[in-house]
Amino acid sequence: MKKSFIVTVLGIFLAMTVGSVYAYTSHYGPTETIYYDQAKAYNGYTIFNPLATGTTYLIDMEGNVVHTWSLPAGRSICLHARFLDNGNLLRSIRDPLLENKYHSQGDGVVQEVDWDGNVIWEVESHPLGRGQHHDFRKIWNNQLQEYTYIMIVGKTLPEADALALGADPSKLGVAGMDGGPDGVIEVNSEGKLIWEWHLVDHTIQDFDPTKLNFGVVADHPEKMDINYGQGLGDGDWQHLNSLDYNQELDQIAANGRTFCEFYVIDHGASFVSTPADFAADFDAAVAANVAAATGSAGDLIYRFGNPQVYDAAVSFWTEVDHVYSPGDEQMWYSHDIQWIGGANAPWSASELPGGGNFLIFDNGSNRGHEGHTYSAVLEINPYILDNTGALSQDYVNPPAAGYIMAGSMFGGQKKQSNQVVWSYQSLSPTSFYSWYISGCERMPNGNTVVCSGAHGHFFEVTADKEVVWEYVNPDTPAGVLKLMPDNSGMGGNSVFRCHRFGPDHPAFVGKDMTPKGKITDRAGVEKIQDKLEQFLAQ
Repeated sequence: MKKSFIVTVLGIFLAMTVGSVYAYTSHYGPTETIYYDQAKAYNGYTIFNPLATGTTYLIDMEGNVVHTWSLPAGRSICLHARFLDNGNLLRSIRDPLLENKYHSQGDGVVQEVDWDGNVIWEVESHPLGRGQHHDFRKIWNNQLQEYTYIMIVGKTLPEADALALGADPSKLGVAGMDGGPDGVIEVNSEGKLIWEWHLVDHTIQDFDPTKLNFGVVADHPEKMDINYGQGLGDGDWQHLNSLDYNQELDQIAANGRTFCEFYVIDHGASFVSTPADFAADFDAAVAANVAAATGSAGDLIYRFGNPQVYDAAVSFWTEVDHVYSPGDEQMWYSHDIQWIGGANAPWSASELPGGGNFLIFDNGSNRGHEGHTYSAVLEINPYILDNTGALSQDYVNPPAAGYIMAGSMFGGQKKQSNQVVWSYQSLSPTSFYSWYISGCERMPNGNTVVCSGAHGHFFEVTADKEVVWEYVNPDTPAGVLKLMPDNSGMGGNSVFRCHRFGPDHPAFVGKDMTPKGKITDRAGVEKIQDKLEQFLAQ
């Protein structure tokens, strides 16, 4: 069994036991691969994009660079990229010229590129009247029997339209909802919009009885309370930050950061136009799809994370007998919702332990009820009926499935949904916490690869919660660093998400996979201390 253990020391001494990983605190920490248990980790290649530098890296388990991609001139950030089964790389990038032209922020451009960076396919969302951001997938459309692309977008909601939906005027904010709320669009291979869904079209409210969507919020978990919390005055109502697609179910999952819950909608029920319909009248076919997605066919069929939002939980921030119960909330500021084995995953659900369950990164950034913050990864089985583990054929509303009392990190207990079938959090909140971005994904051997995004910290953990691989991104605005300072979490080496692919993935067939040295080696880092001091002085 091979174990690689690499630690660089600057003015401190770190004593650690070979064969296990213990958390430690320091002002400087080593970058790149710092731990690798070859016998237990899933061997493969990891791809990631440092948010601030514009280079996409593909590395092996030892941290050696195998390949890189650069951004085209004039385009700034690649948020994340993933390989497709056809071997191409699917990525989103930001174009400042488009943002200025259309007065809309976001990534804006989704591309397929080949191994050499040549653009195979591209769509710009701004000309479609939408601002693409955060996440995207290439999917097989069951109705059309062809590949299409789905992506998160934002659109403008004028104040008059918000009031027509029963929005509380005191919660609109100064500028109303210019620039939001979020939804999902689908485009075909020609870049034409063919389907669209927005959460704001599926609302309930108990504020204005003169509006058609007036009703009892608790009676309509399939709808979103437009006035929950700060309502539209939040300035970023819902903020969808991730999505996935399940071809077998023909459903889409999307995560809403603001209210700390994710949603599932029925794409199959709301995509009603056939190939013949599109051939006869393309615009009419699109209109029929949009109308269906706007109506009841586009309502939520499952939601998880924060039942307070639809009045299905106890009161907010209560403590009884040292049991913290923040409205039965299960997630805080979550990211990267996915089906295990969902769209564009390197393996099908049948090849992955937990296949078909949901996996999500719980940032925990406003988890103040426990007296501290920490992040966690949750695996959720949405069909669990109760504490016996019995399963339903249909989705079960999480409050109906009930809760168990689970231990909290610093003593006491917390309520955990019976639908949470596996979770991971570190033994110490200081060793695993990312207040924003981040992601996770399941491997064929049952391990889970995690991206703690704020600190550019990737690690792999077994089903038994043993860390078996660990890597820290060294690429920052200050240059490539062999030692990362403790303020790296303020955006220095942040990574939105990383992805692991097996060595037999189609993208690697016939390619030169020869290790080409570490990022720090390739960058020729000979004045690392100078770069570090410059970075800290900012």
